[in-house]
Amino acid sequence: GLTEELNLPKNLTAIPDHCFENCKSIELVYPQELVTVIGNYAFSGCDNLKRVRISSNVKKIGDYAFNECSNIDTLLIANGVNEIGKWTFNRCSKLQEINLPKTITLIDDYAFSGCSALLNITLPESLDYVGNFAFYNSAITGELNLSNLSFLGTGAYADCNNISKVTIPDGFDAIPDRLFDGCTSLSEVV
Repeated sequence: GLTEELNLPKNLTAIPDHCFENCKSIELVYPQELVTVIGNYAFSGCDNLKRVRISSNVKKIGDYAFNECSNIDTLLIANGVNEIGKWTFNRCSKLQEINLPKTITLIDDYAFSGCSALLNITLPESLDYVGNFAFYNSAITGELNLSNLSFLGTGAYADCNNISKVTIPDGFDAIPDRLFDGCTSLSEVV
């Protein structure tokens, strides 16, 4: 069986779809530098997974790749990663902080929804797209600066009860539906 740390071959270039889905004994995932793809559902449902480090050669983290990995508390994403797919870190309920790389341009639908312990996230200037319900029901605190975005999805920050101030892009004609629905601490939108 698999041990606590998943040691992948040094010449591996992709982690295929569903490859380690529901493997309960994996605690650490550090893909080798040659890995360029983390497939859809690759580690989905790995309940005991605690630490993940994504190398700079990965360009996109697939849809549902770490979905419902409820014990992830450390997530390191290197510069080079451009896209975080749909539902990728959904319900990673112990994840508290994320420093997104300066190369991220897209966070897709529900990517961090249900991350109920997620207090701090650094949104880089390169970020252009935040999908529908991307951070729904997370614990993000303080101020958000969304001024660089060209797309902001429905309910992207719904039920984020600790956001106090948001700066939205100047070019937005309308605020998307349910964008801040249930954000009980929100007192200022500029």
